[in-house]
Amino acid sequence: MSEYPKITFYDFNPRRLARGAESCRVDIEHAEGERDLLWMSKSDIRRNMMAFPHAKDELQKGLDAYGVTK
Repeated sequence: MSEYPKITFYDFNPRRLARGAESCRVDIEHAEGERDLLWMSKSDIRRNMMAFPHAKDELQKGLDAYGVTK
């Protein structure tokens, strides 16, 4: 059985980072057919890692893109 929400690293936009905006985009599937594409900051990612430990590896990709080490 799959765990929801399914969280997948989508991309990283360095131009947004240069402007001080959230730069990591994450695809979140809440249930089959229900999904959002959200921009996340480093702190957003960290909070979601704690709330959704099953998605930690995908969220770590976002921190890696920000250049944050574990």
